[in-house]
Amino acid sequence: MNCLKKVLLKLAVIIVFISILSSCTIVPDKDINEENGEQSDNGDIVNLVKKYWEEEIPDFVSENSVSIEEALHDDSKKIHCIHDKLIIEEFDDSSQNKCLIVSDYQNPTLKIQIGPIFKGTALRDGLTFIEADHFKNQIEFASVSSELHKYLVNEILKEFDPVEVVGKTIDIQGFLYVSNNELMITPTSISVEGD
Repeated sequence: MNCLKKVLLKLAVIIVFISILSSCTIVPDKDINEENGEQSDNGDIVNLVKKYWEEEIPDFVSENSVSIEEALHDDSKKIHCIHDKLIIEEFDDSSQNKCLIVSDYQNPTLKIQIGPIFKGTALRDGLTFIEADHFKNQIEFASVSSELHKYLVNEILKEFDPVEVVGKTIDIQGFLYVSNNELMITPTSISVEGD
């Protein structure tokens, strides 16, 4: 009987402990700057990204872009700012990483990712004015990439119809990621030639 009492007592302690833990709420510490009444330098990530898109990205891309051929001959980096005209062969919507497949680039295939899911961080990393040390931590820096992609889908590409561009020539600006088996563009602007 003593053994049964011990087991029941241990079980009761465990149940009380679990109920206490399940009712806990984790409250993060306030940012030191907030406690001092200051706003952090990078502010709200969503507003910062909106500012990037409206005030910095278009000029940065225009001033720093090269053709895809020039980028492919530059082995010094994996991410290139590009501006080119491309013929779209196909629209691949078989996954959430929807892509336009470009004619004339078959080995490896050249793809333009249009979301809503994006592979990699070429957009953020290609924008050299966005540096990790400008943010409080890696989580905040990672969220910049996510918010850049959200803005791209919801604002820049919201009127873009990928089905309508198949077989047509597009004018594209963006960031080309080059690897041995993949050429992937994350656009900053796309327009159909003649529109």
